[in-house]
Amino acid sequence: MLDSNRFTLSKCRKILLVLLPCVVFASFVYLNSGETKPRQNPSWRVSHAGLTLFTKSPSAVTWRDGDGEVTDEWWLQESERDSHSVNPVLPPIDVSGNTNVTMKEFHVSASLETRIEAETRQEKPAVKNESTAASKTRTANWKIMRCHGRGHNEFVNSCARRLPQALGIGVKKCGTGAFLFFLGSHPSIAPRIGEVHFFDKSTNYEKGLEWYRKLMPFSTKNQFTVEKSPKYFVAPEVPQRVLDDLSSKTKLILVTCDPVSRSISDYVHESLIKSYQRRRNITRKASAYDIRTTFSDSVIKPDGSVNAENALISTSIYVNHVQRWLQYYPRKQIYFLDAELMKRDPYQVMRELEEFLDLPSYFTRQHFFRNKKTGYFCLAKPRERCLPKNKNRRHPSVDEKTLDTLRNFYAPFNREFAKLVNKHFLWMDK
Repeated sequence: MLDSNRFTLSKCRKILLVLLPCVVFASFVYLNSGETKPRQNPSWRVSHAGLTLFTKSPSAVTWRDGDGEVTDEWWLQESERDSHSVNPVLPPIDVSGNTNVTMKEFHVSASLETRIEAETRQEKPAVKNESTAASKTRTANWKIMRCHGRGHNEFVNSCARRLPQALGIGVKKCGTGAFLFFLGSHPSIAPRIGEVHFFDKSTNYEKGLEWYRKLMPFSTKNQFTVEKSPKYFVAPEVPQRVLDDLSSKTKLILVTCDPVSRSISDYVHESLIKSYQRRRNITRKASAYDIRTTFSDSVIKPDGSVNAENALISTSIYVNHVQRWLQYYPRKQIYFLDAELMKRDPYQVMRELEEFLDLPSYFTRQHFFRNKKTGYFCLAKPRERCLPKNKNRRHPSVDEKTLDTLRNFYAPFNREFAKLVNKHFLWMDK
């Protein structure tokens, strides 16, 4: 009798273990069955007047951070990002899934951010305990994302890929990524993230201007499209190509830094590329770079003179390359950005860029904060973010003799450069 009871209890336990998950699942379905939900896409999209509007669900409220500003990462879908850009690449599309959206009202708020009130309706909701399948209405405030996710200026209903009105032409390893990182947060700037190398690579240039335009981010008529490729600065054929294909009114931005530090950073960068190519058995193309075991061996010849033919050195002779650019563009159309000043006070540099590009005033000191771990400035608005960790790589140790040799070598070129552009740079005081 006892054995029979044990057998029965054991059997009941097994049945309960099977039934319990089913009961829990059924309860969950019942509690959430008040309304049939549309397909669960990563985000829901609405288009109007050539703009694309993103939100996480049909009933989502206006997306804002603590300062009332919009952040790109909240609404972009990973699968629909340009591989080199944080800007959406989709054309305007209708709302996803089985939701209809009725546009009711437009108005511009005091913050100059265009908003739209949208009424969302379910086409065929299955509402529990209701005798009819009448549409259930919900109302939500939607934020218009100005092409690349930032609301500013007056409402503009044109959204397209445009050729850049401003180019970051260099200098390599002087902070071109940092300048675009900061400037790109301005609502009137549509930054092209990633280097295109259209004007300096013949294989790209031969693809034509339309190919180049299609690589640009979406922008409105009131926005500046900015693209940067540091090799534009040193490639002899680029100034003429830019003048021919873009405009004589194109604004140019040149970031300069201490030539010795730049050369060492370039050595670190090129050494990593060389190491990667060696590991992958990739044949290294002919290059103006002479990368050896140490930095000193790469830039100093056996007789003790500087190897000026090495691109590590020649790229840092700024005056040689600027003279070429000034043959095509006047001094007033080139902003010479002091990388040392940007490290110390990015706010001042961004304010100068606003004036140079004739942009609406946007930046304040509250837009920047210093990262206590790295010592470098980051963006505080519209949300806190810093440059990627692969920036500001550590430099190898270089003996003082090599450093002194290079400083003495660059000194006359630096003075000539400062005189030519009529500007003193903080990095010259180091």
